[in-house]
Amino acid sequence: MNSSKAESNDMDKKKHLIKPSVGKGILSLKEHGCIKEAELEALLDETGISGIKDELKEINSIEYEDVDPDFSDLDTGWAWVVLVASFLTFAFLGGSMYSVGIIHNALLERFHASVGLTAWVGALHTGIVSLGGILSTVVVNRFSCRTAIMLSGLLNTGGYMATAFVPSVETAIFTCGIIAGNAL
Repeated sequence: MNSSKAESNDMDKKKHLIKPSVGKGILSLKEHGCIKEAELEALLDETGISGIKDELKEINSIEYEDVDPDFSDLDTGWAWVVLVASFLTFAFLGGSMYSVGIIHNALLERFHASVGLTAWVGALHTGIVSLGGILSTVVVNRFSCRTAIMLSGLLNTGGYMATAFVPSVETAIFTCGIIAGNAL
């Protein structure tokens, strides 16, 4: 077979590849206006499936009834509140994980402890947050998502607030590293 002839069989005038399958491919070509009625009949005759032309027309003429979706109120006011709250939650999560260096410097200035001891605050916080999926899964499965989120918010707020008033770096390891780390 000549390569130019094979190329012309597989490509239309606009150099779009025409799939050799007949079912949906022909219908989609017709629906998009890429193929005219006469060309469709010739193609059906050429492929030897002109007998199913009426069936193709029936499939093409099926009218779909309007279905009232169950989720018609997805974009109402409360959905936007949930969207904003979710965005702020993830922004705070990322911010708290990447701000351990700032917290580290603040704790170094405040307690004048060693760098290694003060680094445990951020290391435990980041490590526990990264492994916190296990605890979160248990809480969600045992109670509910709402309970897990509320508990997370309370622990996080309590952990960071307690860190602001701690007397030593060892206490900050517990409040910021462990309590706030478990919250996220």
